[in-house]
Amino acid sequence: MNQNHNMFPYKILLLAVILVLGGFSGTAAAAGFALIEQSGSGMGNAFAGGAAAVDDASVQFFNPAAITELKGTQFSVAAHSVMPSAKLTDANARETTLGNIPYTTPGAAEDGGVNAIVPNLYFVSDINPQTKFGLSISVPFGLSTDYSNDWIGRYHGIKSSVETININPVLAFKLNDRLSLGGGISAQHISAELTSAIDSGAICYARVLQLGGNPAVSCAPAGLTPGNNATDSYAKIKGDDWGYGFNLGLLYKPVDGARIGVAYRSSVKQSIEGDATFTRSAAFNAFLTGAGSTLFTNTSDSADINLPATLSVSAAHALNTQLELMGDITWTQWNKFKELRVKYGNPAQPDSVTTESWRNTLRYSAGLTYKLDDRMKLRGGVAYDQTPVPDDEHRTVRLPDNNRTWIALGMTYAASSQLSFDVGYSHLFLKDSHINSTTEASVAQNLQGTYKNNIDLLSAQVNYMF
Repeated sequence: MNQNHNMFPYKILLLAVILVLGGFSGTAAAAGFALIEQSGSGMGNAFAGGAAAVDDASVQFFNPAAITELKGTQFSVAAHSVMPSAKLTDANARETTLGNIPYTTPGAAEDGGVNAIVPNLYFVSDINPQTKFGLSISVPFGLSTDYSNDWIGRYHGIKSSVETININPVLAFKLNDRLSLGGGISAQHISAELTSAIDSGAICYARVLQLGGNPAVSCAPAGLTPGNNATDSYAKIKGDDWGYGFNLGLLYKPVDGARIGVAYRSSVKQSIEGDATFTRSAAFNAFLTGAGSTLFTNTSDSADINLPATLSVSAAHALNTQLELMGDITWTQWNKFKELRVKYGNPAQPDSVTTESWRNTLRYSAGLTYKLDDRMKLRGGVAYDQTPVPDDEHRTVRLPDNNRTWIALGMTYAASSQLSFDVGYSHLFLKDSHINSTTEASVAQNLQGTYKNNIDLLSAQVNYMF
């Protein structure tokens, strides 16, 4: 009986690893496409004091040094439900290369938000009284938007999916009663899929005009007119890669009851490689075949992306045995994301380019935890998260991001000295996101409108101490 009882936590741990590695979907809830949803307990505080928290094993994502404050061997497994809405209103679209032609069949505007689950798992154990080992499996970046094939912004994007899994072992050392240091390495896998429609009619018009012909004769009779979704073609770009990075942390206790945490997580360069698949409409296929063109034929693809570094400074202070206040400022180095350029193995296929010109951001948060009794803690927090998107012209349908304000509530319940549960909820208020985006291609399309965005987050976490 004791043997089965002792094996129970390990079975839970194995099941949690399978859950995290077996599949997930990610939708950005922090600014850009970062996912700050890395802790069920932290969710209730709007992740205020993240690098100075010592509640459970999930703190190692925010600061590896902080695990020296945990007792014994612990693991935490969490799941976060991300429920976004991203609805484009007052939309209009037009082709701009051939004379600013409004689309005759524009399709409708719609909500591109996709509900998703983001999991994470953390494990901490003693090496000796001064040294701790930690392991985290998390999802630090993610993006998911999805529209209908005939929606008004289809030439800018239909489906966008970016998923990451980060495996991060860490070591932490308690130098003395006041100061701890920690660090680790990360192996991060990324997979991406992007789809969009191709304006077959506009490309036909542009090619025929370039050759001195009459598109009304060569294109229009086959239905190849600008913006005609009946003759649209489609592109799907897929790829994946492994990248590597590191994280460092410091935890300092200037006085009893107070903690200051400083943590840095490095940039990770991902060189994504995969395949590009094109589905040409019958009319467009006939036109390209007749012209002897190899445009939009299946080929390999590649893209480089630098996922950003972060630097966090956090503080937590217990005013008494019941009330703890906390705060955090986190800087994210988004300015390395200058453009998304997809290159193709087919030399006839020009690069697909989206200029991003993102800027570095700051996130500010403040929160409190109130110990109601020996079993229950209540949490609350607020945060303000800057967007890296610089202006309306660089906002895209794949990520119609803007500044956001968080309101968060949560609680921790200790079922026993070994087992506890966390739940947290946050609502994110986003500013209206105006878009005035033009595709960067030989035939360009412009899309204008206003996104009405909001996000709801719900987290649940289980913590077990061996």
